Amino acid sequence: MKNGIAGEQMERRCFACNHVFLNERPVCHVVFFDDGEIQIDCGQDDHGEGDEFPKNFRPVGLNHIIARDETVAALLAEEAPDVSFGRDSVDQPWSRYIIR
Repeated sequence: MKNGIAGEQMERRCFACNHVFLNERPVCHVVFFDDGEIQIDCGQDDHGEGDEFPKNFRPVGLNHIIARDETVAALLAEEAPDVSFGRDSVDQPWSRYIIR
């Protein structure tokens, strides 16, 4: 167990925007969908529209995201369907939002 998260949860798949995946920008937005999928992104609106949007995200294990930003592990404890967490920068606290 690392950061209070069990191994199975650490290896769980999420989809990270290319900016986060390539370590060009920090994690500033996390979405927990009602189907169990997790989206992790930089919080910016430059990921494309329509068919382009999914092309800007890649599957990655949560352990790789948490290794770069341990605050993401704490959000897993608050995971609920259709809940989103955002922040303006890594210096700011996470805010919780309902996305329905």
